[in-house]
Amino acid sequence: MKIFLFCFFITSLTFAQISPGELTTAHANLEGLSNCTKCHELGEKVLNSKCLDCHSEIKSLIAFDEGFHSSGDVKGKDCSQCHPEHFGRNFRIVNFNPDEFDHNKTSFKLTGSHLKTDCDKCHQSKNIKDSKMRERKGTYLGLNPNCFSCHEDNHQNTLGDNCNACHNTEKFKPAVKFDHERTKFKLTGLHLKVDCIKCHQIVKKNGKDFQKFVGLNYRNCSPCHNDVHKEKFGNDCNSCHITTGFAVINRKGFDHNKTDISRDVLRHNGNMSSPTILYVLEKFMESKPAAGEYGLMAALGPGFCGELLLLKWE
Repeated sequence: MKIFLFCFFITSLTFAQISPGELTTAHANLEGLSNCTKCHELGEKVLNSKCLDCHSEIKSLIAFDEGFHSSGDVKGKDCSQCHPEHFGRNFRIVNFNPDEFDHNKTSFKLTGSHLKTDCDKCHQSKNIKDSKMRERKGTYLGLNPNCFSCHEDNHQNTLGDNCNACHNTEKFKPAVKFDHERTKFKLTGLHLKVDCIKCHQIVKKNGKDFQKFVGLNYRNCSPCHNDVHKEKFGNDCNSCHITTGFAVINRKGFDHNKTDISRDVLRHNGNMSSPTILYVLEKFMESKPAAGEYGLMAALGPGFCGELLLLKWE
């Protein structure tokens, strides 16, 4: 009995000399003499490399110079300086206060509305893609800085993932950084005053409201405007009209040779009010227009009267 007690005393004394105390709950599975070298080199302190072999998510962030552990507050320090061990199961090995933490020391600086958002709104397990990381209780790691990690993509994957090209962090609407000049359809004239919803209508897609910003037909005007000419003059509206107003003629695109007969009649006969058009029509018929061509006959007077007649040459 004495020998047994003596051996037990020696064994307990030896363990106490080797292990300075219990590990925290987080590392409890590493308790025991046979596990010491998983963290320690024999005769050496705890090596950062051994810590990072287990904490691979932090190792990855450091490799890309991202996250808090790549900031000046942490870089060059031993892990054990901030996360000491052997102080018992209930020791707080991660001494982190989210209310006092400076988010600017991470790769995701808080601006705009994000400054007023509760940490728990973003740091939720459902926003973490990695399944193993998601199992960690209370972790602040594993979030993707992409907006879609926390926010729904209202554009339903039609405009890419660079939200900052159009939006800022103050609020989603209006898209203050969007510039129509960078698109293939630049706004001019009266288009500058048109509400976006007039062209970019809201429809249902996948059961949700969806405002269409891509895939619109802008090659001609007819998708948004009624063709008052009923396709009689083709679909190149710019050849006659400009965006300042439908009634404003595009002088650069308008062919004045088409009015030569009208001007010639006026030059030789003067303005005879509405009957003038009959002289013009006679000259046009003498020029023998090609079959199938259209013409618009217009006359003014007497007084405030006006006459319009669409003609088709046979």
